[in-house]
Amino acid sequence: MERGNNVRDLATARRARATEVVSAPSQDHPTYQEMLRTVGSLLDQAGSNLALVDVFPARVRVMATGPFGEQVLSIRYLSDCIAVQRELRGRTPPRDPTDLNRLSPVLRAVGAELDRQGKPRYRLAVTKGAVVIEGSGGYRRTLALDVLTTLLEGAMGGRNLALVQGDD
Repeated sequence: MERGNNVRDLATARRARATEVVSAPSQDHPTYQEMLRTVGSLLDQAGSNLALVDVFPARVRVMATGPFGEQVLSIRYLSDCIAVQRELRGRTPPRDPTDLNRLSPVLRAVGAELDRQGKPRYRLAVTKGAVVIEGSGGYRRTLALDVLTTLLEGAMGGRNLALVQGDD
């Protein structure tokens, strides 16, 4: 754990530390954008480029190629990973946040779309060139790279707008 760049190990260490320190009240449920970007980071670390992702209100189930395999990630675990990613900002080498060759930006863009839809459950088929989404209530959409690029630009613009508005 000395390297300090593995989100999974850092989230585990953070949970262990939390039992020693009284923490502030928990934040609201993370957005789909935050959760899926985090899932994408974990898949990127594992070298996966294909995955089936089931998003439920209390967990995310992932079946992916490579060593990641099949895992069920609780919302608490994902929240811990999100907090660790925030702590690591500026401490790790920068990556292009719009690089759609990584799953983290791809799933961030998908998460922004799911946040707009507001359905409680989704199933995603994630490939290098597209993402197929099936949601509760009959929602179905296929997102190719051009649409993912547009969604990611919108998600990044929304974040930048929120940062500017937060300075007031």
